[in-house]
Amino acid sequence: MLSPSIERLDYLCNTIPALLFEIPREDFSFKPASGKWSKKEIIGHLIASATNNHHRFVRVQFEDVPFIIYDQNKWNENSHYEDMDGQHLIDFWKSYNLHLLEILKKLLKNYKENAKPMRHMM
Repeated sequence: MLSPSIERLDYLCNTIPALLFEIPREDFSFKPASGKWSKKEIIGHLIASATNNHHRFVRVQFEDVPFIIYDQNKWNENSHYEDMDGQHLIDFWKSYNLHLLEILKKLLKNYKENAKPMRHMM
């Protein structure tokens, strides 16, 4: 049995993209106010978060205390998500999170088989 979190992420990966593709391109890129992110940048933020979580999920297996710094605004600004194609970002978000699901399934399996604590995961 998978954990509810893993099942939820799997569900979201297979549900959310179709909903996002329905958003008109102009709306997807629209910034509601200065200093606020567009929907496109929010998806970029989720990709950046997934990148940082990827580090956590891998490094927690061999480091006692993984030290990961994540400045979400700098990551978003310097990744230039606003200049990228929305479909590319949605597809990449889905693909990256499906990849993380595979890592999480393996972590969960190893944890259950070895009763090893997954300390400092988040």
